[in-house]
Amino acid sequence: MDSLIRVLYVDDYPLDRELVRDALEQEYGGFVVTEAASRQEFEARLAAGAYDVVLSDFNILGFDGLAVLDAVRAVDPTVPVVIVTGTGSEEVAAEAIKRGAADYVLKSPRHIRRLPQTIHAALEKQRTQQEREQAEQRIAALLRFQNEMLDTAATWIDTLDAAGNIAFWNRAAERISGYTREEVMGHGRVWEWLYPDPEDRARIFARAMAIIQRGERVENLETIIRCKDGERRTISWHSNNLVDKTGQTVGSIALGADVTERKRMEEALAASEERYRLLFYRSPVGVLHYDPHLRITDCNARFVTVLQSSRERLIGLDMTTLTDQSVLPALRQALIGEDGFYEGLYRATTGTAEVWVSMRTAPLVDARGQITGGVGIVEDITERKRIEEAEHEQRALAEALRDTAAALASTLSFDEVLDRILIEVGRVVPHDAARIILVEDGVARAARSRGYAEQEPEAPSQLLHAPVDTVVNLRTMAETGRPLAIPDTRSYPGWLDWPQTRWVRSNASAPIKIKEWVIGFLGLDSAQPGFFTQVHAERLQAFADEAAVAIENARLYDEVRRHAAELEQKVAERTAELTQREAALRAANEQLQQLSRLKSEFVSNVSHELRTPLANIKTYLWLLERGKPEKHAKYMETLHRESELLQSLIEDLLHLSRLDLGKVQPVLAPVDVNQMVTLLVGDRATLFADRGLTLEARVEPNLPLIQADEKMLIQVLTNLMTNAMNYTPAGGTVTVKTGLEIADGGLRIADAQDLHSATYNPQWVTFSVSDTGPGISAEEQAHLFERFYRGEAARQTAVPGTGLGLAICQELVERHGGRMTVESQPGAGSTFIVWLPVTQE
Repeated sequence: MDSLIRVLYVDDYPLDRELVRDALEQEYGGFVVTEAASRQEFEARLAAGAYDVVLSDFNILGFDGLAVLDAVRAVDPTVPVVIVTGTGSEEVAAEAIKRGAADYVLKSPRHIRRLPQTIHAALEKQRTQQEREQAEQRIAALLRFQNEMLDTAATWIDTLDAAGNIAFWNRAAERISGYTREEVMGHGRVWEWLYPDPEDRARIFARAMAIIQRGERVENLETIIRCKDGERRTISWHSNNLVDKTGQTVGSIALGADVTERKRMEEALAASEERYRLLFYRSPVGVLHYDPHLRITDCNARFVTVLQSSRERLIGLDMTTLTDQSVLPALRQALIGEDGFYEGLYRATTGTAEVWVSMRTAPLVDARGQITGGVGIVEDITERKRIEEAEHEQRALAEALRDTAAALASTLSFDEVLDRILIEVGRVVPHDAARIILVEDGVARAARSRGYAEQEPEAPSQLLHAPVDTVVNLRTMAETGRPLAIPDTRSYPGWLDWPQTRWVRSNASAPIKIKEWVIGFLGLDSAQPGFFTQVHAERLQAFADEAAVAIENARLYDEVRRHAAELEQKVAERTAELTQREAALRAANEQLQQLSRLKSEFVSNVSHELRTPLANIKTYLWLLERGKPEKHAKYMETLHRESELLQSLIEDLLHLSRLDLGKVQPVLAPVDVNQMVTLLVGDRATLFADRGLTLEARVEPNLPLIQADEKMLIQVLTNLMTNAMNYTPAGGTVTVKTGLEIADGGLRIADAQDLHSATYNPQWVTFSVSDTGPGISAEEQAHLFERFYRGEAARQTAVPGTGLGLAICQELVERHGGRMTVESQPGAGSTFIVWLPVTQE
């Protein structure tokens, strides 16, 4: 070796160490020996330095060579250990070698001489072992890299063993097929899964085995597999056989590219090309292709038809030679990558056709993006142009008719209307002369004319005065309601040939109609034979319809003027009547609105007022069932009170309902108000006294009798007295008074018809009820007579009531033509006054 070999020698016997040194010195200093005579020295030297080889006696004081071997391997397993001992056997040698010793040497002079060679051999063996291990590691790493590379490839890769079973299955194969390597490795069932059809499977398996058995290669073999999820995919295979280092075939490797999408795209492209071919050749519009030199390279049948030529004459045509050069800019636009457009009258180069065409061009681009020519879409727009011209004429006619209608509507004078008709008709149909013929009682009479020659001795309006049935062209129009064109009057049977109008060679006429009635004719004349056509007659009819409206309006205007004075008088007479009715209707409407509002409020209030006692009754009935027995008497008291309140509320509601429906009307009879008050006060004095109240009556002597329903008045007075008793605290006084008052402008008989023969009297008999209770604020006074209204005092004192009593009293009083008023201030008591008119029979 080129360098010294570092040796650690472990032996507790000095002579043996000397023997070993002598043996090693024969290498002429090729070894550097470090000695250790004990376990402690061995461990210290082993930890302190690096050694190429360790020599150890087998039997050492305190431990043995096997312990040395284990200690060295724990520090550096690559350092060889050689056992050197004088007491050994084959068993010791076998055990040492088994435990990892590099060799075994006896200390005898005959054997010790080969110690240097043994050391060199152990080092060489160790070096060879390390190189082999390193090579194996490199091979393992290479295999791992290879497997990882195959596993991460985007292409399906699998290998088969000699029997056709799966030996390798990469991730791409898993992803494409859906089968994991755990499912397919080591067997061939995947063939059945991927190719469920037996014949298909047998054919493909035979091809795979041919690769293994005969070394065949496969390039671009496409098969259709069925994936685990049932989807069918197309795979393109490249396969070859696998051989070992001896050249023996051990299997095959296959690379599969998933070309499903490519196949679909190819099929779609083929379908697209077929659709384009069908679209090109069977398109309802003309299509042509042309090259960069503007030569037609292809065209469809419709293009040939539009140009009224032949395919043979058009293919190869140099379009720069076209008669109409204005089409060339649109063609050249496509050659610079832009869309082009042309529309105009095309004069065929290959024929005599003149066709209105519309053409759009676009560039043709190859796969590299290079412009290879252009494509043009050509349509025959002759019919569209005809329609556009007709629409233009119609718009012009509509504008002329609109202006005519405006001009004719600007006057209602009958003579002016006729003159303007003859002036405006020239905007619709050109002519030399025109006339208006009106029909009255079946007789046609020329009413207006314009443009006839001055040399005529008589105006045309004086020439025609004859029954419509005797003039052929007029009778025809009257019967059909349609206009008539006479291109040549000389050849029209029945044309009236007067010397004065013999110059007329062509005529167009139209009936003037109001609804279905022909009231006249509008005729145009021309000195040129064949001048008028049916188109002129139709346009004239549209004008005549506008003229008919103007004529009818003018006639109606004359009639309106004749009746104007009469109507003005009638209007004046009706104005006063309508004013009165309007006032009555307004009042009725206001009353209806008020009634509607009151109805809504009434329904809402009734619902609210009925729910409260019903809820209380339900609550106390529940308490009677489940509450404490000792409180039953209290519960029954409350139930009676709420029941009486509910009964009172229902009776008041029924009373109000009868009043609202008009079912309660006063039965009038003479009533002595003083007597009524005196009796009621006397009857209720004891009741008031029991409440600690004083009840007084102060009557006005000699009051006149009034016509009234005494029972209703008693109900009113009783209600007022009850209210006063309920709201007056103990020790207070309630006073009932009567009186005679003179009405001011604020009081009147509200509804005299309810009093039958009642007549107005400025005197009022009143009775009032005053108390010394808490009083009523001005704000509450405004609501006192509203239904269900209860003031603050009622809420604070919990006085029983329905809130309907004062509303009922007011209704009863108003039935007598009277009213109720209230005077009160907070803290000063209240006075309710009933005003009743004094009437005479």
